[in-house]
Amino acid sequence: MKENLISVCIPAYNQTKFLTKTIHSVLVQKHVNFEIIVSDDSTTNDVFDLINKLNYERHVITYTRNIPSKGSPQNWNHAISLANGDYIKIMHHDEWFIEEDALYKFLSNCKGENCLVVSSAHLIQNDNLTPFFAKSSEIDLINREPQRLILGNILASPSSTFFHKNAIIDFDVSLIWLVDIEFYIRFLLKNKSLKYITEPLFCSIMDEHNITNSCLYNLELQLDEYSYLFNKYLKCFSIKKQIVYFFKIYKILLLTNYPYRRLLFFRLFKRCFLN
Repeated sequence: MKENLISVCIPAYNQTKFLTKTIHSVLVQKHVNFEIIVSDDSTTNDVFDLINKLNYERHVITYTRNIPSKGSPQNWNHAISLANGDYIKIMHHDEWFIEEDALYKFLSNCKGENCLVVSSAHLIQNDNLTPFFAKSSEIDLINREPQRLILGNILASPSSTFFHKNAIIDFDVSLIWLVDIEFYIRFLLKNKSLKYITEPLFCSIMDEHNITNSCLYNLELQLDEYSYLFNKYLKCFSIKKQIVYFFKIYKILLLTNYPYRRLLFFRLFKRCFLN
């Protein structure tokens, strides 16, 4: 194993339009040792054919095809399980590095095996670019109380993260939409070390096929996942604080435009307090 080898883990699924850009943005990275791992959950041969065409002498792309498909986030976990490096960098198939020294900046900011390094990002939707970043005051709050991430993911997608393999914890396969939030909370409760890079180091495509967008108005899914996180991470707080979190989650769920507010209130209350 090379010293400070970074494993760039790419869980892929049925799309090569941006995956080509993702891989090329890794191959040009400077000042670091890295490997690329592609875990392919596709139902077509598009990703397989692309990887076969990428014939580089200096870099080896480890490719695996999942039959049957594992689904997300099992595919994320599978990609990480194949890593040989000291450090893990997840990149989704529709995200790419902005600069050629992005991996070096992630590595330089990773102080110790228990550190979670997170960078800001550029989000692209309908050809419009929007900066996505957290304020220093927000990062301070998350460092003190990681559970606050339930009220809003200020750390962006898993592609914003970088961490040592010795600190690895799997993504929770019980979740679909809030899986990244749960991962961050569990990681930070265990390791208590978050380093935030204000410079945007990667771009992410936000379209109608994005998991976040597809789940945004799925009330049943949101009820299941918010109540799951509530019972997993908020029951350690005082009743007063649990109630504060409960009402804030309730307000978030109202954004689904569910017409029966009172019914929504009691459904959430039952799942959070009566289970």
